Amino acid sequence: MSEVVASIRRRKVQISVVVAVLVVIIIIMSFSSLKLDGFSIQGVKLGDSYDKIEKKLGVAQDKFSGRRYTYDGVEFSADDSGKIDNIRIWGTDYRTDKKLGVGSTLAEIVDQYGKDKLRMTYGDVYVRLNKIQMIMFNMAAYDSSDLYDTTIVKSMEVRSLGDRYRDSWDSMSPLEFQPES
Repeated sequence: MSEVVASIRRRKVQISVVVAVLVVIIIIMSFSSLKLDGFSIQGVKLGDSYDKIEKKLGVAQDKFSGRRYTYDGVEFSADDSGKIDNIRIWGTDYRTDKKLGVGSTLAEIVDQYGKDKLRMTYGDVYVRLNKIQMIMFNMAAYDSSDLYDTTIVKSMEVRSLGDRYRDSWDSMSPLEFQPES
């Protein structure tokens, strides 16, 4: 009988170890999904400070209000704490990891992300990269009736889903557009 009890105890310990390892893996995976590494410009990403931008890109061509820093074709905006929470891009030299940028078409965006992962509002197209980051593709369209698969990206913004944008994702409409005839 004592062998049976010892065997049951060993089994309980083995199960406890497996459960503990799984819990640790789940915790690590949930924290790693919050990392802001979905998009960067020459090593600068959301959450960085102006000091890091200056180390990577040099002194800004223009500084506005101590919160916006402009370089050739890109502008970084900081929140109240001085951390970058928005990257606005109008230059054609910058691309996402999926090779999308100014000059890409709506069809290319849909091809890379899938229509079901995209949202729109006022003719701009949005994709959520992770729980705290999204890209807005400015399509220069008034609404879905003015949005075609051949419509070209005019500019893009990579945004941190902080207080300003957290609720906006849920209020956006599913993507609708017209095929070019």
